[in-house]
Amino acid sequence: MAGGCPPVTSFARETAGFSGQKVLTSEQGVTMRFTNFLAIGAAASLAVAAPADAQKNDQPALDSTTFVHQFPEAYLYEGVARFWEKDYLGAARAWEQYLAKAGRHADTASVNLIIREALIQAYPETLLYEGVALLKAGDTLGAIRAWERLHELAPAGTDTAVVRQLTENVFFQAYPLARLYQGVAYYLANEPGRAISAWQEYLANGATEKERGEVRGLIAAARARVESERVAASTRSR
Repeated sequence: MAGGCPPVTSFARETAGFSGQKVLTSEQGVTMRFTNFLAIGAAASLAVAAPADAQKNDQPALDSTTFVHQFPEAYLYEGVARFWEKDYLGAARAWEQYLAKAGRHADTASVNLIIREALIQAYPETLLYEGVALLKAGDTLGAIRAWERLHELAPAGTDTAVVRQLTENVFFQAYPLARLYQGVAYYLANEPGRAISAWQEYLANGATEKERGEVRGLIAAARARVESERVAASTRSR
């Protein structure tokens, strides 16, 4: 059928009733990286005891500047703590300081990834513009996922209706077959009216000539169900 099988994004699951493979979300990926960084941070936290031990042995204690110079992982650990306290900008600054101090020994790619995540958490509206840029670059799926995250992260009370409509339009334009699946999902959920609307959209925008007869048959079955339900409701009301 036209359009190919749509990818399993959260938007696809919600609108078209998909039950495909579990997709690793960016939040899960960030959590996995944090777990790794916490292990590094644990080493830094053990190093915190060094100044106290030095004092016990009558050795000069390290001042804070010298300490972070010798143990730049302390910034990494601080960033993790700030992130979980929802101080996203503080977390990003701490990780940037870690990159500056650690130099070539840092896992730059991973740290830049979580800095980006912290900035997205602080300014989720940037995902709107990121999605537009990705769409212009031809990355439709990337654009859809950026807008999905905006829905997830937008503060309570934010009007995301326009973004929602944009996501829907782009998704179904890129994957017209999803309208067919959406109609099936609605029909199985006993919402024949919405199923009819979805299938009519598919006929208008995505169906091949070979498919039109099949889809019209689905619409006829849905209309028969609507009429049956109307008659049953009328009978009960008498």
